[in-house]
Amino acid sequence: MYELIEKYPKDLGFFMPAEWQSHQQTWMMWPTGLDPERYPNIDTMRDAYAETANLISEFEPVTIIANENDIKSLSSMIANNVSTMDKQIDDSWCRDSGPTFISNNSQIAGIDWTFNNYGEATGPDYLNDARIAEKILKHLDIIILKHLLFLREVLFIQMAWGLLC
Repeated sequence: MYELIEKYPKDLGFFMPAEWQSHQQTWMMWPTGLDPERYPNIDTMRDAYAETANLISEFEPVTIIANENDIKSLSSMIANNVSTMDKQIDDSWCRDSGPTFISNNSQIAGIDWTFNNYGEATGPDYLNDARIAEKILKHLDIIILKHLLFLREVLFIQMAWGLLC
């Protein structure tokens, strides 16, 4: 059912559910350790991510995306009901580079925003993250709405939903 649509979600009857509304699962991206200068405490970060995933998984499904070379160690840190997905990633911010899930009350779709590494689109170290939203949405086999805006998703969610879509 994969379908790429380049229209505004609101024109197709889609909206972003409020954060307190129920949702089906949580998506996370595992800290890669690819940039030790930026993240010198990678083991502490990974412990916190695993603990967070394990706690959330008591209430809903959790999937953690990780690089192939991290899957084995990740799997030893998470509960059996936390799933993993082997996809090449650069960083750990699924909230920013992952999809925004939307609904029209009968189906779920996802927005694949144009991710440019927070304006630092200067090298190849973000290109895997720039493609992760589409990979998640294709895996889920749902409609993908491609948005051409560059933005940091957390700011969008807090300030601009009605203005942009």
